Amino acid sequence: MRIACFCIAIFFLSSISASLNAQYDPAACGFYTLDGDELPCGMYPKCCIIQGACNGPGSPFQNYDPDYNSSGGCAIPDEIPIDSGIWLLLLGGGFLGSMLILRRRVEAFTPQS
Repeated sequence: MRIACFCIAIFFLSSISASLNAQYDPAACGFYTLDGDELPCGMYPKCCIIQGACNGPGSPFQNYDPDYNSSGGCAIPDEIPIDSGIWLLLLGGGFLGSMLILRRRVEAFTPQS
């Protein structure tokens, strides 16, 4: 039972830290500069809402940039961190698999009468 509690604690701590990683990173956004054709949020129906984008939420220039129309107006850096949803799926699958293995071991070593 201690192993299960430890696995649950690790799962939640890693999902919390993964959700904090998708923030604006000034080092990765050195390529992004304003060239004057950007539309501020509110003036245009679209706005960049991708976490970690150079002009997304949490960045100093949250706007819609028509230069990056193929990505929904978001300037996405090359090295964007893994989304917290992906971490949640990976760790959840690992947790479920380990719980199934643990359950199978308990059943295998329980005396049958």
